[in-house]
Amino acid sequence: MKKSSHPAAWAVSLARSRRPGLQDTPQWRHVRAYGREIDLAAAFRQPAGIVASLYTQLRVPAGGLADLRVTCDGGVEVWLDGYQAPAATETRPLAELNLEGGPHELVLSVGVDRPARTVAAELTSGEGVSYSCSRPPGAQQPDHISGVFLYWGNRFAQEDLDQWRERFAFLGALGMDSLIVQFSVVEGTAFYPSHHLSTAAPAGVDPTERMLTAAAERGFSVHLGVASDERNWWDIPYRPADLPKYVDEESDRNNRIAQELVALYRDSPALAGIYLSHEIHLGDEWGDANMPHLVELFNRMSDEVHRLAPELAVSTAPFFSLRGSIEQYEDRWRRFLDQTRLDLLMLQDGVGCERHITVDSTVPYYQATERACAAAGVEFWTDLELFDLNPPHTVPPERVRAQLTREAGHVQKVVAYSLGDLTPEFAASLPGVTLADAGRGAHLANEGTVVAQTTRARKADLGAE
Repeated sequence: MKKSSHPAAWAVSLARSRRPGLQDTPQWRHVRAYGREIDLAAAFRQPAGIVASLYTQLRVPAGGLADLRVTCDGGVEVWLDGYQAPAATETRPLAELNLEGGPHELVLSVGVDRPARTVAAELTSGEGVSYSCSRPPGAQQPDHISGVFLYWGNRFAQEDLDQWRERFAFLGALGMDSLIVQFSVVEGTAFYPSHHLSTAAPAGVDPTERMLTAAAERGFSVHLGVASDERNWWDIPYRPADLPKYVDEESDRNNRIAQELVALYRDSPALAGIYLSHEIHLGDEWGDANMPHLVELFNRMSDEVHRLAPELAVSTAPFFSLRGSIEQYEDRWRRFLDQTRLDLLMLQDGVGCERHITVDSTVPYYQATERACAAAGVEFWTDLELFDLNPPHTVPPERVRAQLTREAGHVQKVVAYSLGDLTPEFAASLPGVTLADAGRGAHLANEGTVVAQTTRARKADLGAE
């Protein structure tokens, strides 16, 4: 198949990092090319000894072609040449590289339906490196909602495999390809067969496995969340003396959950990442004296996921209020992202969340977050709200179109909250969705928005100027 040309050159950047716990062998953290057309991620898994296996996840549009070429010390080359993308994300080993000693020179070339871009780096022992490709001005930006959050409830947990297949057929018809599970453990109850927590399903039933099986069949990517903490999360920054203990206990609790999730589902082709469910607001409560504790909490959780499965993206979804200046907001996020080891950030736009945020007032926050993520090499998505907590609690399609228009130019992907709001009738009003698309899911009943009362109240408290 002949490759199509693209007028814009993709900027390629490089960042080095030395991660706690790295062996003497260099570890290549990830390669990402951003945009609707490309979603490329790669990482070295480290087996025993000094041999590193290069794995890749490659997703391009149907019929698209991709090139990936890696040279190590000028001699070892692994490549995909004119690779035609499958319908679903594929993860497979490409080659093994001997990285004993050092320094080593790695040269990477990536291209999807366009000429490849090349970057090179020299690594010393124990030093990791990440590459990223950013969308240039004029390149295609997201034009529709392509992912949605799932809040586990008893009804979803009881759905069988065929029901999940119907649900993903519905979501796929809407142009979606991603699902983010907000929590895998809700108020101490696990929605998977846990060895140390009570479970929502009877013995022998695994709701998460059913969901992942149906997702994989449809080529969806799934990010599994860890645990909710409605009891302490909103108050702990106001109890600074308790923060060290909280960081120890909360990171241990969530790391045990991540260990179970990775052990159970790492082999699923749908599993793309682990979502850190703690919603950050970098206001005065976290943005200054308490930030080191927040950084420590997120690094302990991120590092454990990276240790367990380096190929999985670690993500989170913060929110903002209109307090303080944009300059202060951007400075705090630059400092936080510079010190943490997140791969992906999904910013909640907050429209309809009782904090006086309008569609227009989101723009400077997206501009600032885009700059902060670019400086840190963190992938940036928007988490677009599909609900309205303010009377009369209805969301006109014009509002969603306006949200998409304001936000899409600053992000690599648009996802939305939540599946419970995505009735077929409402879905038919979304940008890029036809009534026929939504009609495929007309028989699917949906639960309304699930917003914990504590979460709602504490977020609303941040609404005052």
